[in-house]
Amino acid sequence: MVINYGFAKNWEAVGEFRIESSPDFEITDPGLFFKGVLKEGVLQEKEGVSVAIEAGPLLPSTLPHEHGVGFEAIGIVSGKIAPVTAVVGGARRTDSSFHRFLAASKAPDVLVSNPPAGTEGFATVSFSELAGLPGVVQTGRAAGYAVVQPPEVSLIAPIDRAIGGSFFLRKMLAGREPRADRADEVTVSFVLARAQHLGVGDELRVVLPAAGEGGKAVPTPFRFHIVGVDAAANEFPPQVETGVQVAWATPAFYRAHSTDLLTYQTLVLRLRHGVRDVPAYMTALQHTSGGKPVQAFTLADQAVNTQRSIHLQAVALWMLAGLLGAASLLVVTQLLLRQGSFESTEYPTLSALGMSRAQLWLGGIGRGLLV
Repeated sequence: MVINYGFAKNWEAVGEFRIESSPDFEITDPGLFFKGVLKEGVLQEKEGVSVAIEAGPLLPSTLPHEHGVGFEAIGIVSGKIAPVTAVVGGARRTDSSFHRFLAASKAPDVLVSNPPAGTEGFATVSFSELAGLPGVVQTGRAAGYAVVQPPEVSLIAPIDRAIGGSFFLRKMLAGREPRADRADEVTVSFVLARAQHLGVGDELRVVLPAAGEGGKAVPTPFRFHIVGVDAAANEFPPQVETGVQVAWATPAFYRAHSTDLLTYQTLVLRLRHGVRDVPAYMTALQHTSGGKPVQAFTLADQAVNTQRSIHLQAVALWMLAGLLGAASLLVVTQLLLRQGSFESTEYPTLSALGMSRAQLWLGGIGRGLLV
């Protein structure tokens, strides 16, 4: 939502924020900015270079762990040279986009998975014990399935309403959310859709391991109807613990196959002070595992890899903006020098009145700046 109020010629105050009403009422990405046109030009359908500025504070949102403030400034210089218009802008929010997405999508702080029954090597800790460890303020449950074919796909089914509500809000890029009572509907991550050439209305075919006699896994084929393409906090490459080619099934699918498919029961947790509480929680978790390793990881560790790739893109954009700005400055400087040189030799009357060539040259440059 954007609210504009003009308080002077070429100046206005702008309030920007987003409102999310599901599942809770939240105000995200709020900011208060002042926009002004310092010099009218081609952007205002007039001759000459346009110069504008936008600046203001970034205010805290109502989301958990998003109470910080910041500042943003954007400068725009635009000039028309023959048929080419160059616009150079700079903004700081690109580099923080993934962190803001994690907050808006309500990403969990810690994920802990219990292996399928009968699996040796990893610890199995009760969810009640995990939720009772110090610092936990909110939990949700999901089931992960080891896909046999294609192996790069990760299938996840929410068990309770917390997934998709208090955790892992998915941004729908196309289509819709699957109906909770339909066991045959899924949404797929944008990475999976691109890698497997899938879209809304297509069919996703996977082979899952079912529990057979004697504990042996029996490959069982499944078909899902794709109703949406999404972006979620755990789907941005590169990742090292989880796959990014994710398909999200429904609670109905989990209930229909809660006993016949091998699943990794996963508990997602939100800690009272966010990532600051992670070391203490992981230490307490190891004390409950009986010396066995626990399948637990944090999204903050995964975000480092994604953020590094985004930062490189942000640096590249800033370098491009700098090159365009330098090119525009050179062109404008050349035009001003030519204007000053031309006017210093074309005003004999002013020369006769005593103005030197240097004064005429400076006057020409001044006229060029005003124009």
